[in-house]
Amino acid sequence: MDYGNGEPEQMAPYSIQKRDKADGTSKYRCLIRVKKKGSIVYSDHRTFSKLAPAESWAKHEVGKLESEGIPNPSSGEMPLREVIVKYIDDPHVH
Repeated sequence: MDYGNGEPEQMAPYSIQKRDKADGTSKYRCLIRVKKKGSIVYSDHRTFSKLAPAESWAKHEVGKLESEGIPNPSSGEMPLREVIVKYIDDPHVH
């Protein structure tokens, strides 16, 4: 995939963070984020109760990004999840 920054193709990075809840159970938050010239051009995340589904989802989503490319927000269609993430990540909204 070409991210438009002249760099060689690479997989979209993802991270999984373990979060311990007060009741003793754990949740796994998986975050996929692609940057272009220092700006976030794609971000998605989900939370799972087990690590294996989090890893599976991340690999599936990264594969989809690699094969289909980054969704174009200027097409006028943006999933609600993306709108919410952009709102939360915007430093000027707080």
